[in-house]
Amino acid sequence: MSKKYELTEEYINYHGVILKKIRALKDIPESHVKAGDFGGYIEKEGNLSHEGSCWVRGGTFVLDDAVVSEDAIVKNGAEVRDKAKVYGKAEVHGPCTVCDEAEVYGTAEVCGYSKICGKATICDDAKICGHIVASEKATN
Repeated sequence: MSKKYELTEEYINYHGVILKKIRALKDIPESHVKAGDFGGYIEKEGNLSHEGSCWVRGGTFVLDDAVVSEDAIVKNGAEVRDKAKVYGKAEVHGPCTVCDEAEVYGTAEVCGYSKICGKATICDDAKICGHIVASEKATN
């Protein structure tokens, strides 16, 4: 498996956690990313899979033991933290938060000022947008 991104020397202190900006090492056409493009900020390589077309766009933060994988996209100021997982073809775009042990997957979309926390599962074609707090399962 070849790496699709690298951690750059550019970093921020995000609520006491050092996050590093990512840069694509190869084209990821499904995510509209070209080699050399900068992405968002992650704490460690374990936060963003090198497999699939998943990507963390600029202004976005993934930290702790959270994971973005498969073909998921996190963008527009979203935060994914704790042990949360975003995968499948899911989209999370902020300024929203996915935290605790929540999972967002399938073709689900989380946007706006939503907060998905606890053991919430947002999956299938569910769309959670606006000022919503979810801590249970939502499907469509």
